[in-house]
Amino acid sequence: MKRPASGFWLIGPILYASLIGLFPWSILRVGDFSDLENYSARLRAISRYGSGYYDLGSGILDYFSNEFVWYWILVKSIDFGVSSQAFFVGISVISAFVSALFLCRKSGKLLLLLFLINPVSIDLYLSQIRSALAFSVVLIGILCWQRWARANWSKQRIMSVSAFLVAPFIHSSMILVIAAFFFAKFLEARGARSRWPVGLLAVVVGLGLAIAIIVFGNLMLSELGDRRDLSTTATRSALYIFPWFAFIGLIYFGASGREKNSWNHAFSLTILAVTVVCEMLGVAMFRMVAFSLPVLILSLSKLIPAARHFSYLFFAAYSCVLFVYWVGI
Repeated sequence: MKRPASGFWLIGPILYASLIGLFPWSILRVGDFSDLENYSARLRAISRYGSGYYDLGSGILDYFSNEFVWYWILVKSIDFGVSSQAFFVGISVISAFVSALFLCRKSGKLLLLLFLINPVSIDLYLSQIRSALAFSVVLIGILCWQRWARANWSKQRIMSVSAFLVAPFIHSSMILVIAAFFFAKFLEARGARSRWPVGLLAVVVGLGLAIAIIVFGNLMLSELGDRRDLSTTATRSALYIFPWFAFIGLIYFGASGREKNSWNHAFSLTILAVTVVCEMLGVAMFRMVAFSLPVLILSLSKLIPAARHFSYLFFAAYSCVLFVYWVGI
C-alpha cells in the first residue's frame, strides 16, 4: 500500500488546531480558564514596568528555575505588539497542531485525532498553555529523533537536541518528561535482550520517580529557588484517577509482542505510574497525563485488536463523562 504524501498528514492537524483555536469553548465550559489570568497578569506587569520587572538571576540554574525561555517569549510578544488574546490563541493553536501532527505521523491514523477532543486536552491547550507549548517542543524533538541514527549532525539531529534543551526552560517539568523519554529509548534498545519485561521496568521506574517526587520534590524545588509547594495544589479524586490506573493495565497486558519493546509503550507506562501514584498520595501531577495524551493514545492504537477496541470505547466513554461535568449538564 502506497504511503500518503507528507502533505496529507497536515490536513488533520490543521483542522484540529483550528477547532481548538477558533471554537468558542469558553461558552460551553463551566468556569473560566483560570491559568490564563496568571499569564495575563505577567503580560500586564512586563508591559507596564518593562522586561526587567522580574529578576531571573544570572546562572543556568536561575534561568532554569525561572523558566527563562517562557519569560523571553512573553517579552517578545509585547515587543511585537501582540495582544494577550492573540498570544494565547497563537500558543494554543501551535501546541494543538504539533500534538496532532505527532499523533498522525506516528500512528498513521487521522481518526485518532477525535480522541484529542476531550476536556483534558482542551483545558491543556486553552488554559495550561505553558505546559502545552513545552511538551509540543519535546514532541518536535521526538519527531526529529527518527533520523538520529542515519545522519551526522544533520538538521534533524540539531533540531532534536535543541528542542530537548529548550523545553525545560519553558516549563521545568519537562526535565522529568525528557528523562522518561530517554529511559524509554534505552529500554527499547535493550528490547528482547532484557531479562525483565520492558513494561515492568517502566512501571517500577515510574513508581520510584513518584516516591522520589513525593518525598524530595519540595526540597529540590527549594534548592532551585522555586517557591512552589507541591503539596498545596489540589489533586484529582480517586474516581477521576481510576480510569488512568485501568489504562496502565490495558497498555501493559494488551500490547502486542513487538509493541512491548517500543519506546512509547515504556514512556506511557512510566508517565501513568508517576501520575497515578502521586495523585493518590496527595501530589498533583495529572498535568503530565494531559500533555502526554498524544503518546498515550498512540500506545492504545498499538494494542492487540481486542484490547485496542475496548480501550477506544473506554476512552470515549470516559471523555463523554468528563464533558458532562465540563459543560455542567
